[in-house]
Amino acid sequence: MQTKLRHYIREKLGNSRSINVPISELEQIAGDDWLLEVVAQAQSLQLRVAPHARDDSLVLIERES
Repeated sequence: MQTKLRHYIREKLGNSRSINVPISELEQIAGDDWLLEVVAQAQSLQLRVAPHARDDSLVLIERES
């Protein structure tokens, strides 16, 4: 699952600086502990995870500066 999640994040981000990802997609890949898994994989890719500013159904994943 970790490899699948890492690949998903890397593919979705591509060359973008940041992306908004639906939490429902992350739950499908990582299960109930999706937040812990996403944060761990994001850190290994030198990315940050944050809540979306206006939409509770999205998570912001962005490159570290």
